Amino acid sequence: DWIESNNEYWLELDAKLRQDFNVSTGVQPDELALWKSKAAMKPVYKAAGIPSARQHRVSTIEDALAFIDEIGGYPVFAKPNVGVGTSATYKIENDTDLKAFFDEVSGSDYVMEEYIVGDIYTYDAICDQNGEPIFESTLRCVNVADSVNDGTEAIIFVMPYVPEQLREYGRKALKGFKVKSRFVHFEFFRLTEARKGLAGVGDFIGLEVN
Repeated sequence: DWIESNNEYWLELDAKLRQDFNVSTGVQPDELALWKSKAAMKPVYKAAGIPSARQHRVSTIEDALAFIDEIGGYPVFAKPNVGVGTSATYKIENDTDLKAFFDEVSGSDYVMEEYIVGDIYTYDAICDQNGEPIFESTLRCVNVADSVNDGTEAIIFVMPYVPEQLREYGRKALKGFKVKSRFVHFEFFRLTEARKGLAGVGDFIGLEVN
């Protein structure tokens, strides 16, 4: 009746087992891209009315430079299109960094985004068979990418309440990503520096779903 692991690493195997054993209570393989591909998440955010950082699917260094120029310059943040956590991510601050990045990940599936300065907040929920939340909470995660890449300490703590804008966006994401009957962990940035054309200090934007 149910196959669940509650671990992002196993999503593909979970889905394949459901298909193989005719288990209809969870996501199927052909639906999984929305939950795994960072590029596929962007149109869902847009359709749901959730702002998110502008993104470029990495192809050539010339296209990357055009994207960097379009968003107003460095820095940018590059990460695997399908990946867990903040491993194998890059903060790119100049042309030298960009060339080194392309030399290192040539041929890999990466996305590049405008660099956001802020803290990560999660929207964690359990939703019912109609996708309605029956429990909601949030974690505040300070400097997660920096802690992974620079070896500094990560600070993560449970908030005593869910900020109203985060609650609104979290519920929109539940509908947009068609989540039902499961636990979810959605990640959002809360900006500590305004980003022109995107959001102001204290505003939330979509980051990714898990």
